[in-house]
Amino acid sequence: MQSMPEAGVLATQIPDITEIPALAIMRDVANNGPWADNPAVSRVVREQMPRPESYYDQLKPLSARVDIWRTTYHHVLLDPDAIVEWFKGSTLQPLISR
Repeated sequence: MQSMPEAGVLATQIPDITEIPALAIMRDVANNGPWADNPAVSRVVREQMPRPESYYDQLKPLSARVDIWRTTYHHVLLDPDAIVEWFKGSTLQPLISR
């Protein structure tokens, strides 16, 4: 923010899916399987993200205006296999590759 030009705009998107049930299950598997002592596995699944209020508190002293919003996208998946397929290309990838 300090290197931005005056009247500049900073826009970011931070995926915040750490509270969804699928990630809770992935954390449980990563932390309780026979690989739980493997640091490469234990750091794979993200822990909770900071609350939006904390981003506001950090950015407000550095800017004239801060707008923060949170959006939830709902995806209807037909069955557990579809859920695995959805996450296979992203969040599950590090666990699958181990």
